[in-house]
Amino acid sequence: MINKLVTGSVSKEDLVNLRNRFSSIAENDIIVLEITPLNARMFKGDFLGLLAFLDIPPNLWAMTLELNHIENTIDYNGDQLKIKALRR
Repeated sequence: MINKLVTGSVSKEDLVNLRNRFSSIAENDIIVLEITPLNARMFKGDFLGLLAFLDIPPNLWAMTLELNHIENTIDYNGDQLKIKALRR
């Protein structure tokens, strides 16, 4: 599924499955990471690159996109300096 997210070709079925899994996550499973303005600009248009830089495991990328209301990695415009992520 991650390859689909990179290319922006997520099916509606995949999104429904993701949202169903997301509903089972407790609020205390979510952390907020602060991004420096420099890193935000550096990863503008590359949200998955930012997640890799932050050492967020690839198996959590889809959920992290969903938590931050980002549909495609290129949608990250660098303005968001705090991102939500799941605890590992």
